[in-house]
Amino acid sequence: MSQYPFIISPVNEEEAQSLPEFIKKNSSQLHKQLEESGALLFRGFSVKDAESFEKVSKAGTPNLLENTGGGSPRTLIQGKVYTSTEYSEDQWIPLHCEQSYFSSMPNYIWFFCLIPPKEQGQ
Repeated sequence: MSQYPFIISPVNEEEAQSLPEFIKKNSSQLHKQLEESGALLFRGFSVKDAESFEKVSKAGTPNLLENTGGGSPRTLIQGKVYTSTEYSEDQWIPLHCEQSYFSSMPNYIWFFCLIPPKEQGQ
């Protein structure tokens, strides 16, 4: 297995401003790298809000699933973008497979950090 997560950064400002186009253009290479490393981390691209994140997600997964069922409290932000589980810091979330209890679970899961942590972030 290669580096986990595999970090992908833009090579110039034009690329930094167009992550959805970058994903579409390099789709086969990205899928291959995802299979090899297990996770991709896009760093340094201009993804500023839920709207731009949804465009990025749809570039890689055109048919995003709805967040249905489950026992985790989440809030719809926009379109098919939701908050992560809204538990307080003192609550523990065990390791799990997202929506594995459904007959149709997602092949890919996209995460976006609007406010990066001051410590211990990736």
